[in-house]
Amino acid sequence: MDKFKVIRIFIGSPGGLAEEREAALKVLDEVNRANSEHWQCHFKLFGWENTIPGYVRPQSKINEDLDKCKYFIGVLWNRWGSKPSTDPDGYTSGFEEEYVRAEQRIHAGQMKDLALYFKHVDVPTGFKPDDELEKVITFRQKCIDEKRPFFKDFSDLNEFRDLVREKLIEIGWQETEIFADGSQKNNDAEQTPPPTADAVDTSSSTDYHLLDPEAIVFLSDICKRSSDWDQTQPFDVARFRLIASAVSRQGNDDRPIGNHDANLIYRFAEDGTFSRQEYRALVDCGIHGFENQNVPLWRWLAASAVDGDDPFERVRWHAIVGDKQEQKQALKILDRAAQPIPALSDLTVRDTLNAWFFGEKDESAFTAILQFLTSNAREEDIPLIDGISASLSEGRKEKVEAAVVGILAKSSAIAAINRVLSVGISLLDSDVVGAIFSQPELLDTGTLIECLAAKPDNLRLEAAKLLFLRDEIPLDQAQALVSDGSLEIRFVAAERLRKLGHPLSADLLKKALTVERQRNALLFNAFAPRETDSTFLNRYEFNRLSEMTLQDLRKETYNNGALAGRDLGAMYKTYARTLAPEIRQNLQDGFAAYYADGIATMEAALGPSATRSEQMRKLEDFTRNTNTTYALEALCSLGKREDLPLVRQVIDTMKVDASDSVLTFLGKFGQWSDVPRISALGDGNQAPSGILITRMPSMPENKAAAIVAVGKERVSDVLKLTVDPSIRRAIARVLPLVVISRLNDDILLQQFNNEDDRYRVIFALKCVLALSKLRLKALLDRYLTVEDKRYYNSVHWLDLGRSFPTDLARTIARRHLLTVF
Repeated sequence: MDKFKVIRIFIGSPGGLAEEREAALKVLDEVNRANSEHWQCHFKLFGWENTIPGYVRPQSKINEDLDKCKYFIGVLWNRWGSKPSTDPDGYTSGFEEEYVRAEQRIHAGQMKDLALYFKHVDVPTGFKPDDELEKVITFRQKCIDEKRPFFKDFSDLNEFRDLVREKLIEIGWQETEIFADGSQKNNDAEQTPPPTADAVDTSSSTDYHLLDPEAIVFLSDICKRSSDWDQTQPFDVARFRLIASAVSRQGNDDRPIGNHDANLIYRFAEDGTFSRQEYRALVDCGIHGFENQNVPLWRWLAASAVDGDDPFERVRWHAIVGDKQEQKQALKILDRAAQPIPALSDLTVRDTLNAWFFGEKDESAFTAILQFLTSNAREEDIPLIDGISASLSEGRKEKVEAAVVGILAKSSAIAAINRVLSVGISLLDSDVVGAIFSQPELLDTGTLIECLAAKPDNLRLEAAKLLFLRDEIPLDQAQALVSDGSLEIRFVAAERLRKLGHPLSADLLKKALTVERQRNALLFNAFAPRETDSTFLNRYEFNRLSEMTLQDLRKETYNNGALAGRDLGAMYKTYARTLAPEIRQNLQDGFAAYYADGIATMEAALGPSATRSEQMRKLEDFTRNTNTTYALEALCSLGKREDLPLVRQVIDTMKVDASDSVLTFLGKFGQWSDVPRISALGDGNQAPSGILITRMPSMPENKAAAIVAVGKERVSDVLKLTVDPSIRRAIARVLPLVVISRLNDDILLQQFNNEDDRYRVIFALKCVLALSKLRLKALLDRYLTVEDKRYYNSVHWLDLGRSFPTDLARTIARRHLLTVF
């Protein structure tokens, strides 16, 4: 990074001005960030920032700091300060000594300027100031009478900030003129040594400002080389292009370097010293490419944070004023790092929100802004968000309101719900609703009943489910919910009405719990084929079967003969322990005998029919597989190790679906030989039973958990399995961090070259969470030497763990992992 000319500024003051001290430091930091690059100088504060709380430095040491400074700023309020020594004829306060010393140095040409700021003190009429305030007032009047130093008054902290900022900017431009002129380069302040004389001519200020010294040295070296082809390497060409992309003016194209050049520079970064311009261009390239994570970013962000600078400063700039693509990616980066609403230099949070809400934003950019606010804004930001968004269009204002609910949900579910109800928000993100209901025990029943009138379907559904569990949905509410716009809510309402003794008729159940859907979701027209979705009606009926006695269920299965799949499933699920011998018997032959008996019973009752027999033969495989799936799930729920051989036989000979109980059973009792069986199971096409289950379980995750469980003693083999990509990604997700930390480097490197793009990302992120920074660096260094094949996104995420402090890197990895599926 650049080493600019250092401008030392001393700030002297008695006590009682802690807020002003903090404000001055922040303003100086803001001015440095905003202007150091084009001023080529960096302000450094002396005096206050060196004071350790509770420790008073000797005045002699303070004077040593003052003597190093070129500018003096004094701040006074209602105190004059204590004597710095016991000399009765000495200075009356440390501030007085500092001020007089600064004046003497100005007269001697050793200091350039001083300024004084007086904080207003309101002395009531008729009251006499105390001794200390009297000395301040006397000193101020002396300054007026002698017309010597520059001074101004201020009444509050904001005014003080403006005065300090104004003075620093004045100094900055003054120093820039001196530097450009060249007349005082060597005696005014600490400076960055320019390139060596034989490398570049630094007499031209234009060259210096167009390109940083490090870039000039590199270009000069290139120009001095022979024109022979082999005198220039791919890295040289990449850096040449980088320098070109780093320099632009209004009217020029503003494009980052390409992915290959960016990765080439990263790979050979140790071979060059980059300029501040180049680091900025590399950061810009990383931000632009963050969507695909195919260019390095984190190392360049870390390199830009010199002398304690904020590594996300450039990211914030893009998040506030970047184009649509840059802004969206910058917001993602700040979100992953759990950063607050960005502010930049003189831009406050208010300015940022104004730019976000009222700038030229399409819906995708506006959505990205709201997603960031939902995840990262704080409750204290809400009044500002409310005030600024008040004049938005109604559509956008409601979206901002939904984001505010998300902000509130992180700290108070009740406050979030009240906001939804008071404003009348129509849509809420599922993650926000999940946050609201993450601690259901904190939600009172009255509030939940109010939620039943809320507009968002997902909020009403979660409230209805929780109220059902508490047995608290009133009859009138249940009756109203039967006509709700959400199918899932109508299902809960139907269950509640039955529990209250007011079950819906068969006709009303069919109307309430079925819906017409397009058969092909990709065909959005009136002529697309449609079919009836009876999922929730079937689930309701299955629940009723599960409530029947074993005797009644026997009758149902007998009456339906070979086609009694759902009845049989309910009977086996409800009475699995009682019917275990029968379940095992039917699983032995995959329900072949059961199906044959059913056909015989049907023919005995209805008489033989060639047409019906043909239809039954066509249904046999499907029916037997369905019955086997029900029976296998029931058997595995018993958790008997001795059933393992039978479970294996069934999976090997029949087409059965996975379920939680089957996968849990195999994970607990299975062995390595069972991994192919786990993979071969279907993905659970049967609708889950139960009143409050409204979503299908994630079979890839459950299968992965079972595979990792049976392969816990041979993880290397687990990682070499040929399985569906969704299962492979899930394996990477569920693999414990401690297991990853124990894998040798060769195994880890193999994962970074896996063909599946998302798997590589997940595994690299898990490594950031599991491995030390030192080991990640060694892994990445080794990975970069692989000549045959390297993947850019593996480099990108390993670089995160290598470049950032461990806690921050793991925060970013953890949050990004939630977005990769």
